[in-house]
Amino acid sequence: MLSTETVARDLFSELESELKGRVPGTGLVLAYFDQQIQDAVPVNGTRRRGRRVHILKYIKLGAPSDPSPLSLDYNNNRHEATTAVNMATRVALPYFASAELLPAPLPTVAQIQDPTAQLLSPSFPPVCHVVLIGEHYVVKYGTRVSLQEGENMLFVRQSSSVPVPTVYALFYDEATAMNFIIMEYISGTFLFSLWHTLNVADKEAIASQIRRHMDELRNIPAPGYYGGIWRQPTPHWRFERRLADRLKFRRLGPHPDSTISGPQETEEQWTNALWRYLEPSVEAVNERWRKELDAFRVEYHNVLQGHKPVFTHGDLHQANLILRDDGTVVIIDWEFAGWYPTYWEYCDAIRFFNTDHKADDWSKWVNKMLDKFIPESRILDKHDTWVVCGKGDRTAGPW
Repeated sequence: MLSTETVARDLFSELESELKGRVPGTGLVLAYFDQQIQDAVPVNGTRRRGRRVHILKYIKLGAPSDPSPLSLDYNNNRHEATTAVNMATRVALPYFASAELLPAPLPTVAQIQDPTAQLLSPSFPPVCHVVLIGEHYVVKYGTRVSLQEGENMLFVRQSSSVPVPTVYALFYDEATAMNFIIMEYISGTFLFSLWHTLNVADKEAIASQIRRHMDELRNIPAPGYYGGIWRQPTPHWRFERRLADRLKFRRLGPHPDSTISGPQETEEQWTNALWRYLEPSVEAVNERWRKELDAFRVEYHNVLQGHKPVFTHGDLHQANLILRDDGTVVIIDWEFAGWYPTYWEYCDAIRFFNTDHKADDWSKWVNKMLDKFIPESRILDKHDTWVVCGKGDRTAGPW
């Protein structure tokens, strides 16, 4: 049998040769293999040439290539290879990209807040603005913009090949009491304005590309907890402060109860946190609906279990997908991203499929982009209905 070192170096050399010319940078290190590496497995004294090894993730290094020590566990010819390389490194905040990486000088706060700056999304002053500055920069800023969104994009860029905007700066400005994310302007067309014009073949190509992106994100090695990256609170409205008027899509920051805001070490803790977020909405329901709620709680905990944490975008819909002229689909708006149970991406994507009234077949294609989690989706639908409607009529239930 070939030694572990021989197998690792042989595989690495082959993969590096394939990638040269297609991947920026000269130094590549293998970060994660598919679970069935059949190349280099000796069978009857010879090497079986099985299917191609599928690279799920890799990272770019500035030093000459040399594979990190790989651990291969031989078990019925199924081999899992993992690497000791750190997939990503957290940047210090405030963060500013080095000058040689900038396409133009960074805009000042005054330039960003200039009333003549081109607005790219609906403005909720001073909550959130998204503006175009010159030809190169998009700036997202406001009192409820979280720098964690920029950290998420940096993490994805370091840990995968999924197309995301380049982040050039992350900082808090004391004078305005606002957070600022300066990122790359992505030239292209939003899918919500394009989708209804596409034929089946075009939709198939886009859906397949998004599927690859989602699979790659979900295969980033998880740190073993549920929550935001770098053990930050979960950046999702279901784990944040509540508004009396339930305008839940305006970011209010982490829930004051850390057992709700996270991170959570287990899925049981995660599910309990979700339920605790719901409880204030249902504390005054009448006896009839209390029985319904009790039955729902049993179903809730039975269904929301057995899901590992995977890296999740958390807001996958047409308004957050840009199609470049070269056919590349770029994913934007990473404010909700983090380590979520495997069902989360599908459940939120299928709920918000009808971003544009003409895109009524989007849900069909979501089922091609992501693994289905139908029971979990129904549970979250009921959960959100209780959150929104539980106190609206104290003599009625949410359905």
